[in-house]
Amino acid sequence: MRLKTLFLATILFAAPAMAAQHMPVAGTIQDIKQMPGGLYQLDSSHAHAQFFINHMGFSIYTGGFNDISGQLIFKPNDLNASKLNVTIKVDSINVQSAELIKNLQSPAFFDAAKYPEITFSNTKLAAKDATHGTLTGDLTMHGMTKPVTLDVTFIGGGIMPMKNVQVMGFAATGHIKRSDFGMDAYTPGLGDDVRLDISAEFDKVETAPPADKTH
Repeated sequence: MRLKTLFLATILFAAPAMAAQHMPVAGTIQDIKQMPGGLYQLDSSHAHAQFFINHMGFSIYTGGFNDISGQLIFKPNDLNASKLNVTIKVDSINVQSAELIKNLQSPAFFDAAKYPEITFSNTKLAAKDATHGTLTGDLTMHGMTKPVTLDVTFIGGGIMPMKNVQVMGFAATGHIKRSDFGMDAYTPGLGDDVRLDISAEFDKVETAPPADKTH
């Protein structure tokens, strides 16, 4: 009897903890044009910017940046009028080797002391369907600005229950040549083509400006 009572007590106490592990999917909006317009702030705690590069023909080396910020002025009725600005701190670069981090921040590569930020500002946003599109903009890195086009996927949107705010999330992929930005050290052993993998959530912080009658 004692064993049965102990078993029941264990179930009763464990049930709330087990229930806490389950959470409904909040990003239920699957058509980007159904998202409310306005100003959105990039949630740096739910964002990544990673790069992949061929290392001496042996492997695909991976790295990324930890300090990412930005904002999006979103206009669902005129997507191309939406405005995205993103800033990445070069000294937040992160790879598996501490020595390589120092090398990547040196003048041979990013030259973090002279060019501390990477920025991106869009010039065009074109939708292919409800969840896919292309994002073209100006990428400034290592003191040089070049146009870059990314393939973008709208992951989903909705109310984030922990913060009670509208959230929308995206993933983007693309390619750049590092030599276009004056970083051609160790080519061709270290590949010139760099694949980008980017993901970010944006939190709505205010409604669209009153003068904007499109929403």
